Amino acid sequence: MLLPLYERLEKVAKKELGVWLHRAQQIAVASGVVVKVRFWLVSGDFLDVYASESGRFAFHFEGRSTGRGIYRHDNATHGSVQSCPTYPKHCHAGSEHNIVPSMLPDGPVEAFRLYCSLLITYLNDLRESSY
Repeated sequence: MLLPLYERLEKVAKKELGVWLHRAQQIAVASGVVVKVRFWLVSGDFLDVYASESGRFAFHFEGRSTGRGIYRHDNATHGSVQSCPTYPKHCHAGSEHNIVPSMLPDGPVEAFRLYCSLLITYLNDLRESSY
C-alpha cells in the first residue's frame, strides 16, 4: 500500500520546502486509492509526486509562475530516454524533450529529499534574480 509512503513524502515536503509550501493535496481515484500527492507552492507553482508498488517514482515541478517549463525527475523506462547515462533515472529539464542525467538517489524518500533541496535552490535563485 502506497499511502504510508505518500505520508512520509508529505512530511519530507513540509520540512524541506518550508515557507515555500502552501498546502499538500492527496489525489485519489474514485475507489479512494491515492495515486499522487500535489504540493501547492506559495508561488502558485506545483509539485506532483507519483510512486508505485514496483518502485517507480516521479517528481514533477511545473513552473507556471516563472514560465520556465517543467522539471521532472523519474525512473520510468520509456524508450526516449534509453540513451541517458543514468537510465532509467533521468530528468526532463525545462521540457519533456530535454533529457539530462539524474543524480537523485534510487530510494524515493531520499530522492525526494534531494529533489526538494534542488527545487528550493532553484526557486530562491529565481526570486533573487527578479529583484
